Amino acid sequence: MSPAQSANTKQELIKVATDLMLEKGWTGFSYKDIAERVGIRKASIHYHFPAKEDLGMAFIAFWREMFKQVHDQLEAEHENVYERLVAMECFMESQFGDSHICPPGILAADFMNLPESMQEETRAWHTEKIATYAKWLADGKKQGSLAFRGDAETQAIVMMSGFQGALQMERTMQNGSFKRFVQHTFEGLKA
Repeated sequence: MSPAQSANTKQELIKVATDLMLEKGWTGFSYKDIAERVGIRKASIHYHFPAKEDLGMAFIAFWREMFKQVHDQLEAEHENVYERLVAMECFMESQFGDSHICPPGILAADFMNLPESMQEETRAWHTEKIATYAKWLADGKKQGSLAFRGDAETQAIVMMSGFQGALQMERTMQNGSFKRFVQHTFEGLKA
């Protein structure tokens, strides 16, 4: 297998693992499930990711980098922070719809079942996300595009917690509650 083929296979395995994790959670799928979806033997998966923990770490690294790139791109494209937040929500909806929990949310839901290395990376990722959103919120308050009470870090925690909770509610109810939550949150933040 050439290095390019190996990289493509790894990306495909991470994509399928993402789909399975968003559907079933960390403990709800196995290499057998991945092998069936990809159409390869389990041994081939073990070649790329010797243990499920290795796949989990690659999953976290992939999505952390993806979110970082999206955050950086949105910062460059939208000086107005309110518009940046709306653009971020549009990205999230295009990636996950409103019937799936986002990757950091699913890891948080399964946190106690994750290996210690994945717990550490999940915690670091959430810390990173809070810092990014706190910066955006503080910048938005300073520029006058956002209004909220309290400090930006607390508002970022409230906002992220609300989004994750609303995604779980939508997954259960499928009644538009996520879209209503997003609209309510953004209306409350707009200056």
